[in-house]
Amino acid sequence: MVAMSWLLFDLTGSPLQLGFLGFVRFVPSLILGLAGGVAADRADRRQLLIATALGGAVVFAGLAALTLTGSLSVWHVLAAGFLAASVGAFEGPSRQAIFPHLIDRRHLTDAIALTATINPSVRIVMPLAAGVAIDRLGAGYQGVAAVLFFISGMYLVSSYLFLRVHMPRLQGAVGSGLQNVVEGVRYVRSNHVFWLLILMAYAWAFFGQSYTVLLPVFASAINAESSGFILGSMFSISGVGGIIGALGSGPLRSVPRPGLIIVAMGVLFGATLAVFATTDSYWPTLLLLMVVAMSHEIFGVTALSILHRRVDDEYRGRVMGLWGMQFSVLHSLGNLQIGALALLLSAPGAVTIAGAIVAAFVVIVALADRQIRNLRHEPPPAAGGTPPTHGTTAPPGRERT
Repeated sequence: MVAMSWLLFDLTGSPLQLGFLGFVRFVPSLILGLAGGVAADRADRRQLLIATALGGAVVFAGLAALTLTGSLSVWHVLAAGFLAASVGAFEGPSRQAIFPHLIDRRHLTDAIALTATINPSVRIVMPLAAGVAIDRLGAGYQGVAAVLFFISGMYLVSSYLFLRVHMPRLQGAVGSGLQNVVEGVRYVRSNHVFWLLILMAYAWAFFGQSYTVLLPVFASAINAESSGFILGSMFSISGVGGIIGALGSGPLRSVPRPGLIIVAMGVLFGATLAVFATTDSYWPTLLLLMVVAMSHEIFGVTALSILHRRVDDEYRGRVMGLWGMQFSVLHSLGNLQIGALALLLSAPGAVTIAGAIVAAFVVIVALADRQIRNLRHEPPPAAGGTPPTHGTTAPPGRERT
C-alpha cells in the first residue's frame, strides 16, 4: 500500500486517483470473494495458499519491472491492484480458515489475537523502510521499484513456508459451487449474531478504514519534502497500535460481555479518527493514528473470536470469505467514496465525516439490538481442534450445545 499509493499519487497528484486504486481492488473482490470462500471449503487450503503466494509474486515483480524500466503508466498501477485483489480473494478465506485446525481449540481466542499481530507487527518496520527506500534509494523511481521487488520476494518466501506446513486434508464441501455460495450466505443470514457482526465490520471498513487511502495527502501537508518518510511512519505507527490492540485483546476474553467492548471500540475509533483529521502536527498525528489502529484491532479480534467459536467447520471457509470481504470489497469501495468526498470537500473534512459515521452506526446498533449489548462468548469447541464430520454439524440457524 505504501509503494502503490505513493506511485499513484506521484504520477497524478490526485486524491481521486487514490480512490480509484481502491475501486479496482473492489471489482474482483466483489466477484471472487464468495468464490474464494467456497474454494477454501472445497479445495486443499494449503495448496491454495501456495498457489496464491506465487501469483502475488508474479504481479509485483511485473509492476517493479515496469517501474524500473520507465515504462510505467497509471493503468499499470491500477491493473496491478486489480490482479493483487483477484489473488487475495482466494488467499484470505483459506488463511483465515486454516489456522483453527492447527491449534488446540481451547486456545482459540489467544491464537486469534496472536495471528492479529502479524500484519501490524510487519507494518511497524516495513512501511517506514519502504518510505526511506522511496526517498533515498536511487534517483527517480528506483527506490519504489526496489520496494516492489522486495514484496515479490516475500511472496516467494511465503509460498515456501506453506510447503513446510503438514496437516491432514479436511473433508470438502459437497455440491456445486453456486449451491455452496447460496448455502453459505443462508447459513450466515440464519444466525442473527453472525450477520450483525459482519454488517458492523462492513460499515467499519466502508466508512472508517477508508481513511488510509488519503494518508499520502496528510503526509504531504505535514512536510512535502519528506512525504515518503512521513507516509511510512504513519503506516508504521498504525502497526504499533495494531499490536497493542491485538495483544490487549487476549486478556479481554475474560470480560463477560464482549459486545460492550465492540461498542466502546467503535466510539473510540470514530472520535479519534475525527480528531486526527483536524491535526496537522507530526507527533500528535502519530499518536492519534496509533489509537485508531488499536481500537480497530480490538474490535476485529473480539468479533472474529466470537465467529470462530460459533461457526460450524463445514461452513468456516465461506463465513471467513464473507468476513474477509470487509477488507477486499467494502474497504476498496470505501476508498472510492472517500476519495470523491475529499475532492468535493477536503481530505480532513472527508475523514471527519467518516469517523462520525462509524461512531454513530455502532451506537445505533447497540441501542437498537439487545443481543449485541448482551453478547457473550460461547464455550469453545472440544479440545484438540478435530473438525466434526458433516454428519455432526448443526444445520443452519441452530448452534451446537
